[in-house]
Amino acid sequence: MVEFIMLATVVLVPLAYLILTLASLQAAVFASEASARDAAYILSHDLTAENLAIEQLDANFSSYLREEQGTGKLSYRCDPMPCAVGSLLLVRVETAVPLPLIPGDFAQTLGAELPVVAEYAFPVEGLVIRHE
Repeated sequence: MVEFIMLATVVLVPLAYLILTLASLQAAVFASEASARDAAYILSHDLTAENLAIEQLDANFSSYLREEQGTGKLSYRCDPMPCAVGSLLLVRVETAVPLPLIPGDFAQTLGAELPVVAEYAFPVEGLVIRHE
């Protein structure tokens, strides 16, 4: 009986931690990918709508992740520059997922975070540039 309890503890505790880690990582991947896709679609129609793209990024991250896991960083560029109809808009969303059961500040100090990067390309169609 003692051997069974010890073996179960040695096997099941790391297995449960691995499952928690993979669940957090998968949620961050979903949030990053959805945010990159949505931002590319929004920005390909209007490059001045960066605030709307960031709001959508925050909405995606809040629906997929818990609040203490943070949010992503959005960056984009056109290929070729400058952006014009027919260019390709390249969007990149980066985030870091802290390992489960480790407090956020402590995880940053130890570097106990897994980086997640999602990139998405979308053609620029009917770009509107507002002159104010």
